[in-house]
Amino acid sequence: MSPINRNYRPLKRKYLPMKKIFVVLVFLGLAAPHIIAQPENRPRYSGVLRVRLADNYPITIALDGRYFQKHGPRLTVGDLPTGRHYLKVYTYTPDGRSEEAKAHLVFEGKVKVSGDGITNFVFDDRTGDKQTFIGEDNGYREPAPETMRGRRMVPEGPTRHNAEQNAPIDTVPAIKAENKVVPPADMSKPNFPKIAKADLDKLGVKVNADVTDTDKLKELQAALAKKSLSTEQLKKILPWLNFESSRVEFARWAFSHTADKQNFHTVVESLKYKESQDELNGALNLPK
Repeated sequence: MSPINRNYRPLKRKYLPMKKIFVVLVFLGLAAPHIIAQPENRPRYSGVLRVRLADNYPITIALDGRYFQKHGPRLTVGDLPTGRHYLKVYTYTPDGRSEEAKAHLVFEGKVKVSGDGITNFVFDDRTGDKQTFIGEDNGYREPAPETMRGRRMVPEGPTRHNAEQNAPIDTVPAIKAENKVVPPADMSKPNFPKIAKADLDKLGVKVNADVTDTDKLKELQAALAKKSLSTEQLKKILPWLNFESSRVEFARWAFSHTADKQNFHTVVESLKYKESQDELNGALNLPK
């Protein structure tokens, strides 16, 4: 038997205290949402989808379950993630006897959005043919108002495609038809205190932490309900929203809260697409 070494001392293992581990994990958990929420760390989408019917009849659309409160012979949705999206196309038929309009589903299915340019989707609801292509839509012609009168919501015909459509697949609630006569924009200053820069920065963190534009719009409108802001602040807010249509919607809402309305044209010009600029200008009827 070997002699016992009475001077031996076992090495002590060094362990990281559990308290320190817990503190580090809590810090990372709290910091991560704020890091992700920063605009420079958020993914920027480059896909653009433009939709119309072959005969350019007015439509309204839903994309990935979201209905867009806009209509026209050709609709554009920008800042989309590239890849497949679920599209629904509805004919938009104003009711001449009231201020409402009816929307009837004529197409639903997946459409692949490219990042290489504008993805055009053209659907012929009389034959069921569809086209998807990238670039300019040279076949589009702005329809004359008289060519759109008297068209049936569900085209009748001998084709199997139309026969299947005689029973409505889906409908959306009636959309209020837009009044063609828009009164001149009210250029008076709002009677609200201006939002401070620090408060706007805090609001930005909250809004950017939201995933959907629906939640973002609710957050913005609730926070700014009794506040005014400048056009520069408004231009800072718009990129917090994912979709161009949401930016138009919020800018339209924020106009009455804008302190320097004489500079609102810079907000319109900051929008990426001409269709969006025309829509906002038309909705507000800004002075030339």
